[in-house]
Amino acid sequence: MSNENKGRTAAREPGSPGAGGGEAFVRIGLDLSRHCVETEARRLYEKALRQALAPDGLEAWLEARVEALADFLEHADHRALRASDPVLSGAAGGKAVLVVHGPGSFSLEMGDRTLAVPLG
Repeated sequence: MSNENKGRTAAREPGSPGAGGGEAFVRIGLDLSRHCVETEARRLYEKALRQALAPDGLEAWLEARVEALADFLEHADHRALRASDPVLSGAAGGKAVLVVHGPGSFSLEMGDRTLAVPLG
């Protein structure tokens, strides 16, 4: 993504939650049934990066996803997240949606709750 478009594009994977609009920069579904939030974000980052590096793989939504996950992995306080909820630690299993509002600004939606992501 060019610097002039960085932070302004509401790029989302077609058909992903929130793809119809809203305030979020990127929304990413997390399956926390087998591992913690950090491991799931890292798994999705590596998958998206492989897709982006494939021939003809780099699309705007995929580039935004890679950048959003990298930012989350670098800046979120994952230890505090795991300690804050059994679902986020992977102990209780469940699903969440990572909402990236912009560089260094995240929240997690879990059912009817929204948690601000602490930075570390």
